[in-house]
Amino acid sequence: MPAAGAKEHATGTANDDLTEYVVAPGDTFTGIGERFCIEDIHLAMINRRDSAELYAGETIRLFPDGAAADYFADVPE
Repeated sequence: MPAAGAKEHATGTANDDLTEYVVAPGDTFTGIGERFCIEDIHLAMINRRDSAELYAGETIRLFPDGAAADYFADVPE
């Protein structure tokens, strides 16, 4: 199913396979998450962020590389 189009706080552009997203001014993890049906906390974790601050023009990942278990294996307890 194709991703929903641009919406408030998620007007950036995703690549064709929906793995990366270029942040637009005013975008938030919450808005991007709603657009692509991904929890905002997961987006922050995938992108290894401890802050919700995003910058226009930066590229973030929408999904982790490899299995989720691989990602969580190296997160400190």
